Order: sequence, then C-alpha cells, then structure tokens
Amino acid sequence: MAKKVYIILGAFFSATVLLTGCSGFSKANTKLEQKKYDEAIPLYQEYLQQHPESAEARRSMGIAYLKSGHPDKAAAEFRSILEKKIKDPYSSLYLGLAYLYKGDVAEAVTFMEQFKNPRQPLVEEEIRNQIRLLQTELSEKNLSDEDLTAIADRIEKAVELAVARQKQADREALDTDTEEDDSGGNGGDGGGCGC
Repeated sequence: MAKKVYIILGAFFSATVLLTGCSGFSKANTKLEQKKYDEAIPLYQEYLQQHPESAEARRSMGIAYLKSGHPDKAAAEFRSILEKKIKDPYSSLYLGLAYLYKGDVAEAVTFMEQFKNPRQPLVEEEIRNQIRLLQTELSEKNLSDEDLTAIADRIEKAVELAVARQKQADREALDTDTEEDDSGGNGGDGGGCGC
C-alpha cells in the first residue's frame, strides 16, 4: 500500500514540475502573441534556464528579440539552433529576417533560401517569391534601412498568409481523404476512422 502512495505522489510531483515548466513557456507565448515582447523575453530566459535545449523556446525568444528591435540578439538565438544541426526551417527564415533588419541583404537571402520544408510547399514557394521580389527591388533602387525593415515585415506577413493557406490546403486534402475512406474507396473498412 505504501508503495502505491509513493508512486502516486511521485507521479503527482512529476506532473506538477512538468506543468509548472510548461506554464512559464505558455505565459511567454501568450506575451509574444499579445505583442508584449519585452515581457516575453524574461519569461523565455527563465524557461530556457531550466530547458536549455528547447529549440521552440529559443526560436520564440529570438522572434521576441527581433520584434523588440534587437536583431543581433535575435540572430544569436536562431544561429544557436542551427549550429546544433537542428532542422528548423523557421530559424533559417527568421535568421534571414534578422539580417534584413540589420541591413545585410546578402546574408538575409542566404539564410532565407535555406528554408526547406517539404510538408509546406506553399510556404517554400512564398519565400522564393519574396526573395525574387526583394532582389528586383534591390536592382531598381538603393534601399534604406527603413525600406529593408518594411520589406522584412512584408515577408513575415506573406509567410504567415502562406502558412494559413498551407493549413487550409492540408485540411481540404484530409477532408478529401476522409470522404474517400467513408465511401469505401481507399480506407479499408469504410468506418471513417482514417487510422
């Protein structure tokens, strides 16, 4: 009986520790979504002290740095993810945007071109389109730092829209697959489970 109590208490303690760590990350993400970047950064820093290998937290902190006007700190966060050989296409994209904010167009393009995610072809295509548009703008005139900041913001918005289009296309493809399963086409028992 005592052994069961220890097991239950151990599970409760583990869950409490896990949820406490996650709540700090959740709070930081909430601040990021609310565009309260200066409030999000210390929450990410605190979380990363306990979870230094979290690429997601590090990327989110990099975005907060970028949005709060610290492209050098942002670049350091994205670079640290990529240096660990973690395949994170969004760190490549945001590292490119950080370089664009810093006025280094060549480095920006180099890193944005490294965005590779076969599961998001619409996003890849949009990034390629944005790079071509940037290169066209560069060939037509000298771009100021303000121009480059506006372009970085435009690229980020275009990518966000492409992500939304990709999610919609994925849902539609899933709905089509489910309909075929339900009609007995490809899905075995026709139960609609999709498993």
